[in-house]
Amino acid sequence: MLMADFRAKECECHDCLICEDGLCPGGYVSDGEGNPIEPPCCFLDDDVDIEKWVRSQQAYIRQIEDNQHKEYLAEAKKKEKNKITQERRRRSMGHVRAETCAIKQLQKRVQGNEAVMRLAETFQIANSMISGREIEKFTDKQSIEIQNDLIRAKIKEIEAIRKQKLKDFRKNQRNSEKQNNH
Repeated sequence: MLMADFRAKECECHDCLICEDGLCPGGYVSDGEGNPIEPPCCFLDDDVDIEKWVRSQQAYIRQIEDNQHKEYLAEAKKKEKNKITQERRRRSMGHVRAETCAIKQLQKRVQGNEAVMRLAETFQIANSMISGREIEKFTDKQSIEIQNDLIRAKIKEIEAIRKQKLKDFRKNQRNSEKQNNH
């Protein structure tokens, strides 16, 4: 039925194909803010076939719903992947927790030693200003620097062990996941 024929018959909204298929609220209504919403038949030209228009609108709505469903599935898949990644990361970090703690402790010792050197140099400068003598070289600075170098070497060793343990852990995880998937 063409729109011109429908208008000529002066049918009621409840007899309209557009309203029957849920594409029209059934006459003039308003949105939540009180603005008028005109029914779709007001905008259709007289030469439009109502049945074809309804089918095309339903296909468009199905396409939108399918796209929304695909987006939802993609988002859910992404969230699941992130969850799995976080769980792997948590397990792998737990596997090397002792090494990580040791590295942090050694780094704090280096920072503490550097703070002691700065403080000693500051006291030495202040002492020389008060006494009027030249600044004498801080004698323990070399021993602290040597100690820091040894600590940094130990940090590198532990870091290498940590990396190797992580590498082995990830390899074992991949192998176990492959076995579980088969």
